[in-house]
Amino acid sequence: SLSRWVTTSGVGRSIGTLESDAGHVRTLLDTGAGSGALRTLCAAMSNDAQSANDQLPAPDARITQLLAHAYALEYDSAQACYRDGTGQAVHLAHAATERAAARRLFVEVLGRIRALTKHTVSTTTVPGVPVTGTGFG
Repeated sequence: SLSRWVTTSGVGRSIGTLESDAGHVRTLLDTGAGSGALRTLCAAMSNDAQSANDQLPAPDARITQLLAHAYALEYDSAQACYRDGTGQAVHLAHAATERAAARRLFVEVLGRIRALTKHTVSTTTVPGVPVTGTGFG
């Protein structure tokens, strides 16, 4: 069932982790962190997207489609971020656009899960601590 899959797959935690990664990328960019720190975080984000994708398929085909697309966008965003590493605005803009598109898909997924299960999925990555700066938590 969908409720069981939500629990066993950790979909909420996966979404929260990816959104947290994206928030950390923004923080690194805002603070002018070096390319090594940015590339390390982007590589982790890429791994997180792949790990989340490994939990598919969901019992609901539409949720599977939405998440597969969102995870692919997050992965592509991480790859663009990693390639940037040196501050090329074109890669950063591309990465930001993909993260925003993924975020919209995550919101749709969470709404669909809530509609089908009558439960809200937590996207916190640490119990009791919301993912800040992302609209999730």
